Amino acid sequence: MRLKKKQKIRPARTEWLHTFADLLLLLLTFFIMLFAMKTLEKERLQEAFSFFVQEKAVEEREEGGLAGALSLRLRRELAALPAGIAKTLHLEESAENLRLTLESDGIFDAGAIALRPEAPLFLQAVSDIFRPLGAMVLVQGYPDTGMEGEPAAALAMERAVEVRRYLVEQAGLAADTMGIALDRKYPALYAGEDSRQRAWNRRVTFLILEDGDVR
Repeated sequence: MRLKKKQKIRPARTEWLHTFADLLLLLLTFFIMLFAMKTLEKERLQEAFSFFVQEKAVEEREEGGLAGALSLRLRRELAALPAGIAKTLHLEESAENLRLTLESDGIFDAGAIALRPEAPLFLQAVSDIFRPLGAMVLVQGYPDTGMEGEPAAALAMERAVEVRRYLVEQAGLAADTMGIALDRKYPALYAGEDSRQRAWNRRVTFLILEDGDVR
């Protein structure tokens, strides 16, 4: 009878456990760092957003006060104008801007882009109002009565460009404070067939967006 040889029992290798444990520890550390970074970033974003909201609220309050001061300053300037010119200028206020409209039969002829000879008299008065304010102004022109679509928009824009050109090149207003405003609709102020009213429809509007040095 043969005796079976005893097999040697090899001890289990545990080195891989140490490596696996190290890997788990590294992964755990990595995720902890990610979580910490995410939390910190969230806190920073919340802090930054909170600051932005506060600053925005302050700016809105300040802008409201400045807009009121600017409106008062404009009305004072208008009151100082000669009566014949002052009656052609109308100031309106909204939440977005101040709107100064020049209604005169001496700005543009029907269908024309060039300024009438008497137009500089009115535009010089407008420049005298804007010059001390330091405000950002957008010029908006209007077409002839009854015009619609692309022809109306093109004529309105060309008239606005002509007015802006005069205010910058002839009246001396800063070019970086004068822009052009475009619109899709150009409603007529007057629907009658009176030639003077039709001329008033060829008005110019100035949108005053920002306040400068108001005291």
